[in-house]
Amino acid sequence: MSTPWGRADSVTKLADGLYAVGTPSHGGLKLSASLNKKMPSRIRAAGGWYEEDIQYNWVLVTFPELVEQGVVRGTLEDSHKTLRNWCPDEYEAVFGVSLSPAESAERQKQVFQREHGDDWVTIAAYGDWHEKVPEGMVGLCCKQAKYGRSGPERYFLVPTADYHDERLRTPLGFVCDPSPSPNAPYQEIGKL
Repeated sequence: MSTPWGRADSVTKLADGLYAVGTPSHGGLKLSASLNKKMPSRIRAAGGWYEEDIQYNWVLVTFPELVEQGVVRGTLEDSHKTLRNWCPDEYEAVFGVSLSPAESAERQKQVFQREHGDDWVTIAAYGDWHEKVPEGMVGLCCKQAKYGRSGPERYFLVPTADYHDERLRTPLGFVCDPSPSPNAPYQEIGKL
């Protein structure tokens, strides 16, 4: 069987119109056309394929009896939590709710990017074991929050005490202020 993740090396019928499909690299659930039509249109996957990490959870919350009968593994609570965290827009549309940043990791990230869009946020840190990082310092690779993991990089040295100070950290990373000030004596350096 051909799947969106490659050739299937395992196909297990779980119920009428529902199959668990695995490939060497990934897997998920395959719904028949009739079952797939019952999925909410906002999240209905073309061809009835739902990958195993996140989309799988849409099947569980749409057909809770599959969980209750033990046909598929997982819990409804975990499925709802996963969907709130990683698919907040779709979750709100399907369930008619509004999620706060405290209820969704993705919402929290969106707020962070709005508030810190132009700030330089750490994506990697190097201890003084690195040849370019002096003792008592941490080397930081930073990107602007508005770009996520893409965009230009800048590198800084910051005191280890600052880097580990919880008052200077956010839930989504250490914000490095490159402006010269007594509160942020961070030295910009070349690539680590």
